[in-house]
Amino acid sequence: MIVDIPEEEEETPPVVIEIPNEEEETPPAIIEIPNEEEETPPVVIDIPEESTSILLNKVTIYFTKGSAQLSKKAQEILDSTHSAIKKDSTIWLLLEGHTSNERGGQAQVGNDKLSKERAENAKQHLIYFGDIEDNRLRIKWYGADKPAAPNSDEETKQQNRRVVITAFRKPDF
Repeated sequence: MIVDIPEEEEETPPVVIEIPNEEEETPPAIIEIPNEEEETPPVVIDIPEESTSILLNKVTIYFTKGSAQLSKKAQEILDSTHSAIKKDSTIWLLLEGHTSNERGGQAQVGNDKLSKERAENAKQHLIYFGDIEDNRLRIKWYGADKPAAPNSDEETKQQNRRVVITAFRKPDF
């Protein structure tokens, strides 16, 4: 099945990742991941019906310091993800919320709450139109416990203010 969202203009092609399936007869799943520096290209998920792959794709959206509000760029990525998965009820999403260590120490509860709000806001955006079942979207939150980069300066802290969206063929998470 190929789900593709047409674009008016396509300047830079997206990054393409091939994920081999466990069965040799089945071609690999092809996942296109948006290039964060360019216009948001479509999320394309090309998965053979008989695929046994569990992990299909990962996309990350970023947030500003102390905020769970979705940016325009995050909304575009979520809209593209929504369009790609709404027609295939066998795809499930895990949304994992994270924060930088801004608050640190005893304020970890605040980081946990913020990371949960980020994941929940992304989930709510995906189910807004009503054509994706709530039970296909799971959230987890980690606060500042799983940084993607060291929290040593503002640039690396920004990489930790995120929600990672992982697409799975089966809900084994």
